[in-house]
Amino acid sequence: AAEQAKRYDGLAVQCKNVSPALDLGYFVRTLPVPQNNQRIPRKAFAPPQSANAPTDVGADDYPDYGGDPMLPVFKDELVVDRGATIQVRPSLEALRRESQELEIQIKQLQDSVDALVRTQIRGIEGQLYSKANEIQEDISMKKFDVRAKQIHLAAVRAQL
Repeated sequence: AAEQAKRYDGLAVQCKNVSPALDLGYFVRTLPVPQNNQRIPRKAFAPPQSANAPTDVGADDYPDYGGDPMLPVFKDELVVDRGATIQVRPSLEALRRESQELEIQIKQLQDSVDALVRTQIRGIEGQLYSKANEIQEDISMKKFDVRAKQIHLAAVRAQL
């Protein structure tokens, strides 16, 4: 048991002497360095333009950032790349169509809720309480549908 305790004490001393920074340094030095150092292209940066800035500015108005004047100047806008796999325009049009369809459906549901409320009022005036209760269930379901469509429309509008 004394021999085993001695070995564990030696192991504990070695563990205490471990330096994480030194070990990491040794590990990084053992990693192979890639042979083909590819040069990363630099892009000219222009700070985002304010919304009320004039759009047709002359070439003298842009500061020279030491880049190639033929390179595009990046602004705070979405650039649609023809080579991109994502087709932004068709999906944007689909979202607009879906938004219009949802607005129409919400209007129709709202009209049906109004008609049901009027029918319910007439039933209450005619003392048809069981009919009014049935209509109240329909009104509740229609109002739920209207709210669900409004949430869906809000999600679609958030993507536009």
